Amino acid sequence: MVSGPVELEIVFYLDRPSSVSAKKRPYPVVPPDVDKLVRGVGDALSDAGVWDDDSQVVKLVAFKRYADGHDTGAFIQVSTLAEKLTEKSTETR
Repeated sequence: MVSGPVELEIVFYLDRPSSVSAKKRPYPVVPPDVDKLVRGVGDALSDAGVWDDDSQVVKLVAFKRYADGHDTGAFIQVSTLAEKLTEKSTETR
């Protein structure tokens, strides 16, 4: 279980309707709303015991895109801020 402040990164890969070409609509600017998708992931990660509560998220990067060439679903990455600080200090050496 992750404790302390965390960063959450999510990419949602959604099905492109067959009636919508990539040229006509390159981005999924229709429902579901990205904030509602994020809320569902946060609650699921809490239920799965990844963290105590989604209130631990202090940095969030989330976007949705069509799954063109990818499986539908979500890429989810949870990082503690301690991990991020370690990565940055290693990069500056």
